[in-house]
Amino acid sequence: MKLSEWLDARTPRPPEALEKRIRAALAPMLDQDVEEGAGRTHDELLAAAASLLSAAPGSNAEERSAARDLLAADALVTYAFELAAEDPDAIGALAESAMRAFGALAVEGSA
Repeated sequence: MKLSEWLDARTPRPPEALEKRIRAALAPMLDQDVEEGAGRTHDELLAAAASLLSAAPGSNAEERSAARDLLAADALVTYAFELAAEDPDAIGALAESAMRAFGALAVEGSA
């Protein structure tokens, strides 16, 4: 199953504007095969979320326009854990990876 197909199967569907932002963040990966529970895809979803978050801090983080990026990042993290849930052994490693990635963003943002 392709990542785009996997996203199509998510319920409930996100609002249209949010779904467009999620797909834009995942554009290079949408035709990639998804293996539920497979580390590569959920790590890539986390990386896309971190990329959105790294662009959000600063002067525009308080602007309304940043909300879509923040919501898309949240959805990507949720999707990453949803994929990882197929392999319970992957959850711990994914949580550690997420803490490191988002912790690094917090340190960068405070510098």
